[in-house]
Amino acid sequence: MLHHALKWIRCHRIVLGSVLAASVGIFAVCLLWPTQAARVVGAAKEFLVGPPTESTVEPTDIGSTPLASPLPSVTDQLQERVADLEKQLATSAAAVAKITADQSALRDDFQAALAEVATHNDLLQKKGKELSIALENVGLTPASPKPVASEPSSNKKVNINTASAEELATLPGIGAAYAERIVAYRTEHGKFTSIDDLDGVTGIGPATIAKLRDLTTV
Repeated sequence: MLHHALKWIRCHRIVLGSVLAASVGIFAVCLLWPTQAARVVGAAKEFLVGPPTESTVEPTDIGSTPLASPLPSVTDQLQERVADLEKQLATSAAAVAKITADQSALRDDFQAALAEVATHNDLLQKKGKELSIALENVGLTPASPKPVASEPSSNKKVNINTASAEELATLPGIGAAYAERIVAYRTEHGKFTSIDDLDGVTGIGPATIAKLRDLTTV
């Protein structure tokens, strides 16, 4: 039995020597160089289980991650304030546009009313003249009319550039008020160049000028 054991050892002495040397080497590495031993263990682990995958989560520093604030940021508050101001400006602009439109409509209505009054005034003067002519044609004139103003003689015309307010007031359709306006207009704008210039005097229209054409001169 011992003989067979010695024979087996002689046959496998190389293998046994290699195993013994490797064991002693591993023991020495683990004892003297723990860092190298850790590398050896890591290499063995990588050999057995494979390299680490990309999904491996690296440890993070919890303190370096900013926590979300439960309150709105200053930027959000400013944006909300700006939005409110824009709405207020839009409302104010709409109100101003409405007021402007209303004023324009009122101005147009007023001008239209003035034009209508002027048209009616000229029409009344025309109708009055036609009525006077019709009455004269049928002989329905007052027997003793009350003199309001002395009529100028047919051979003497009133010069509207030199006549006084009293003289101008004697003209038909003029009166004291319009006579004062004629004098004021003459003083401000200078002498009249024709009877038609009386159209520039407020209240005197074409119908009145037609009455004065044969009674006045410049």
